[in-house]
Amino acid sequence: MGRASLAVLCLALVFVGCDDDSPGPAPADAAATDSGGLVGLDQGGAGGMGGMGGMGGAGGETPADMGAPDQGAPLCDPAIGFGIQRAPVAVTTEAAFAPRAVWNGTVWGVTWQAAADNPAEPDLRTVHFQRFDGEGLPLGTPATLGQSRVAPHDLAWSGTRFVAAFVSARVGGVGFGGIQVQALDADGQPDGEPANLNTTFDATHLTLAYAPGATGVVVYSRGQRQAGADGLFARPLNEQGAPEGPAVTITETAVLSPNVVYGDGAFGLAWLDRDSARPLDLVFTLLSDRAQPIGDRRRRTEVGAQGQVHLAYGAGAYGIGWGQVDSMGALTLHLTLYDLNGDPLDEVALPGPEGFALVTDVSWLDPNFFAVAWQDSVGDEQTIGLTRVTPAGAASPSVRLDVVPGQPAGGAAVAGTISRAGVFFNRDPMLPESGFSDAVRLNLTTMAPCR
Repeated sequence: MGRASLAVLCLALVFVGCDDDSPGPAPADAAATDSGGLVGLDQGGAGGMGGMGGMGGAGGETPADMGAPDQGAPLCDPAIGFGIQRAPVAVTTEAAFAPRAVWNGTVWGVTWQAAADNPAEPDLRTVHFQRFDGEGLPLGTPATLGQSRVAPHDLAWSGTRFVAAFVSARVGGVGFGGIQVQALDADGQPDGEPANLNTTFDATHLTLAYAPGATGVVVYSRGQRQAGADGLFARPLNEQGAPEGPAVTITETAVLSPNVVYGDGAFGLAWLDRDSARPLDLVFTLLSDRAQPIGDRRRRTEVGAQGQVHLAYGAGAYGIGWGQVDSMGALTLHLTLYDLNGDPLDEVALPGPEGFALVTDVSWLDPNFFAVAWQDSVGDEQTIGLTRVTPAGAASPSVRLDVVPGQPAGGAAVAGTISRAGVFFNRDPMLPESGFSDAVRLNLTTMAPCR
């Protein structure tokens, strides 16, 4: 079995066995206090699924020369009608991994992480932000937002500015240890001091969303003993990222991989709930602009959900991407659809992924498709791909985005429109057994229709 397949197999086994009474070995990307559940799977690792490994280097800088695009992936196939417009190219010259991306109609905003290069604290990371124009060229210089010891970080567009959230690390007795929310100005630099969310010192997962031109919400799990073991909470935010009310308890049961998105008058929230006979249940609910639950929760029981959960909204439907272990032990991927009232619409088995697969992002490509980004491992190769699904549940043929032998790719985040979709991902030509090498780079490919 190749190292990429082994990394995904270990991920699946940890999820199948994540039981409070039988804690398994924590993966490299888990919090120090986690004894069985994974932290930050939303952010990608082992090329999207691992932790820090022996990675060195600092945050990404604006490349002086972006160089020639890689030719490992085929350009747009007219038979499919949608595909690669621009072959992948590295957009950082320093080590960078775990991207989250948002399109604001003009530019992409992207956050990522890098090793802090602190020998005394090898698990310490730095969190960075940068804008990229519609051609994928970096604008200005990357901003360093802070330091963290855990993978989760997220990014949203408020309607007027980008807002980032991450779990800040208190280093050497200095700084705030908990969730920080940072607004960015028009030049992509921090706009004022970050908002500190008190009583979040034990936050382990987080997710962030905004209603355009209005309020936002940050959702997070807590758990010192184990990631997500102490429940799920939501906090309303103003446009600057400051809290606008107390935290709301969503559930007191153990959770994994929450994801929130703004829909039409309400926020949609999905997560994996461990309070089930056959872990894990998939749960979906709606939240008001004050982070209060609305209506009944929708729970998919006895499905054995695994891996990451990602969520997007478009054309009156919420689309939830998630994985399920099949009878052969492989992770099969699905997109489950709910209407704007939270009622079920359809469920689609995603074509395309092979071997061990993992959803790494779901995004709405205006005007008519959900884009599900995934990674899979077959033999020694780990690659990424994208599958489009309509709100009516019709799936188009998938596109495999990156196939470069010996250079595993993963952790893909997608944002944009149907005519200008940007996919940011990790590529590591020296991928270790866990984590990343100092050769890992943030890459970008753009996609568009073709005939």
